[in-house]
Amino acid sequence: IFFSNTLMAAWPQFQKDEVNTGKTSDNAPTSQPASAWKQFVYSSGGIGIEVTPIVVEDIVYIYAGDKLCAFHRVTGSLIWQSNLSGHGTLQVCTPAYADGRIFVAAFDGYVFAFDALSGDKLWEKKVAQFNFQCPITCHNNRIYIGEGGTGGDYNRYLCLDAESNMIWEYSAPTSGFLWCGASIIENHIVFGNVDGVLTSLDKNNGTLVDLLDLNGIKPDVGQIRASVSYHDGYVYTTSQSSATAGYIWKIGFNPLTGDFTGHEWSIPIGFSTSTPVVYQGKVYVGEGEHGFPGSFICLDDQSGEIIWSYPVPRGVKSSPALSLQDGKAYIYFTAAQVDGSIYCLQDDGTLKWKYNPPDEGYILQGAAISDGAVFFGTSGGYLYCLKTALDSDINLDGCVDTLDLIMPGQHWGESGLPGWIREDVNRDGTVDIQDMTLIGQKWGMII
Repeated sequence: IFFSNTLMAAWPQFQKDEVNTGKTSDNAPTSQPASAWKQFVYSSGGIGIEVTPIVVEDIVYIYAGDKLCAFHRVTGSLIWQSNLSGHGTLQVCTPAYADGRIFVAAFDGYVFAFDALSGDKLWEKKVAQFNFQCPITCHNNRIYIGEGGTGGDYNRYLCLDAESNMIWEYSAPTSGFLWCGASIIENHIVFGNVDGVLTSLDKNNGTLVDLLDLNGIKPDVGQIRASVSYHDGYVYTTSQSSATAGYIWKIGFNPLTGDFTGHEWSIPIGFSTSTPVVYQGKVYVGEGEHGFPGSFICLDDQSGEIIWSYPVPRGVKSSPALSLQDGKAYIYFTAAQVDGSIYCLQDDGTLKWKYNPPDEGYILQGAAISDGAVFFGTSGGYLYCLKTALDSDINLDGCVDTLDLIMPGQHWGESGLPGWIREDVNRDGTVDIQDMTLIGQKWGMII
């Protein structure tokens, strides 16, 4: 395992990069997903994996409870595990990778750096007055993160270098930064807060450049509890004012001066903590609170008009991950419910597949995409790797074995349209000896 200067198969931080684009040209399964592997990480009292995995080259990293784990991206084998006991169990800050190091922020206000290959702890430092509930944004070997979200009249956004030195801290009259990850845009850093205010700072010294109080645009803006994404002169985020009300926002932004240049549009979509993703004139975002119906929404980037909406039983609190394949976008997101599922939609809103993992865990955060696979975790404590199933993997468990050979026997001699069931392996419309033969030829294969 090695890291090259140009990262391949990389999803190294929340929503992939420092502007939270949330999209990649790496393939991901668009039909018949199967579990290539799963690994148990941590679960206690209903709390397990509550962050998005990150992926760099051949390693998948996940932080949950008191563990930071590194797994082989292809085989799922454990490479190393580091103990972070004593820093709380509910961990909601997605880590980040930079220059051979994994940076981790714990709920109790500590930041850590680990060697990405060995798992050796390089340093730890208590820097937050209250707590951390933000994803880490990483750029040019500096890490940026906001504190608070659960109290205090003032909270800070912080910048540290790779050696734990505090570069700057910005204090604001806000009760905090809950999931309010930043975008690094040219020489500026932009983020929201739970009081509905967007902030632009000089990324190098933390001085204030501009503020935009969204309460002056919509008095019911409520809280920003999502990261900010950036695309082509605009920043995007979401807000929520109740369990059923909230907005998606498109705000003009000058990347050279760091100024907000105007309110483009704001559309009521319902409660949202999802970070929007923009691609080819469309904006993709989730909506819905835990315990309430939700949906995944596609809007026109120019007008904000809703193009389509895909309903799901419970809210989509996660942020979408897009795989760009053959000129099409495939969208991956999770629904926030116990025994939840991960979904794949095509960019026209049609369902390609839905996968319910074999544990009853709640799924809070979304997925990471890398080199043909989708990675996500559940509060049941399991990290999953999904890939496209082999045709002979009838039961979609990731390998071809006796169970797959038994299943055609249950439909022996039955016929229908070609490929009408998976047991019709050769897609000739009949389940017979030829299908059994094809399964035998793939015996023992795994995805």
